[in-house]
Amino acid sequence: MDLPIIISLASLGISAAVAVASLIVFVRYDSRLKEQTKELNEKLSTIYDSQILQIENYKAKQNKADLLVKPLPYNGSGNYTIRISNRGNGKAVDIRTGNNTLTQDNGILYNQFKTIRCIDSLGCADFILTCGSSMRTNHSLVLIWNDDITEDNSKEFSFNL
Repeated sequence: MDLPIIISLASLGISAAVAVASLIVFVRYDSRLKEQTKELNEKLSTIYDSQILQIENYKAKQNKADLLVKPLPYNGSGNYTIRISNRGNGKAVDIRTGNNTLTQDNGILYNQFKTIRCIDSLGCADFILTCGSSMRTNHSLVLIWNDDITEDNSKEFSFNL
């Protein structure tokens, strides 16, 4: 055989080996890139879901009512004033009582509380309790209300008269 043919065949073999090796490296690199892309997409999806949940929670918080009950200082003649305040950003609607200790058995002669139609954000409503001399000082009151987010929210409050 001629020397140029041997050199040509050797260079053809080397070129073919380099081409096969390059193809193997490319396939490995491509599969690694696809795995990284898949992992990145999963992480981004998790981040996006978390951000969407945070946005929904923020919007829900903007429309949620948060009630607070506290007695005002004693105003004499056996009458106590109880204030219901809305500390939330939403409107509290149809505020009513659940289980409570504001009964005649506990020394409350007259409870003026009636269902409150609405308390706007940062608003309040008062009602008066007429009490007897044998009144219990520690009381609990459960309020139930609706807001833009949920129906029949309830919260129990304890207070001293």
